[in-house]
Amino acid sequence: MIGYMTELAANLVLDGGTLASTYYAQQHTDVPGLAFDENISPDPTRFVIAFGAAAGGARTNTNASSLPAAPADTTISYLTLWTAAADGECHWVALIDEAPVTITAGNIVGINIVDLTLALDIWTQ
Repeated sequence: MIGYMTELAANLVLDGGTLASTYYAQQHTDVPGLAFDENISPDPTRFVIAFGAAAGGARTNTNASSLPAAPADTTISYLTLWTAAADGECHWVALIDEAPVTITAGNIVGINIVDLTLALDIWTQ
């Protein structure tokens, strides 16, 4: 799964700011919208995802995380990555591989180490 930087985060970087190493992921059942507050999963709890140092224009997650328990038959398609467990700023949006993923009763959905990559296009020649 690859994350895309939000305009707010891009402006932060261009103005000399620093991006976080830890984000709080919010689940979405469909496109999160321009304010990142649309199609939030029935379980709005955010979960922690930590990232290592960047290399080659990308960072990958360094921890395994389990998604909070969405009700059975919920489909999850996107994650938004926030700077805080509540409120905060949204810096990244990620489309889940093979989305939508349907949650079935009794199953735990998780993100393994290095399953999520935050990347920027870089100049190569």
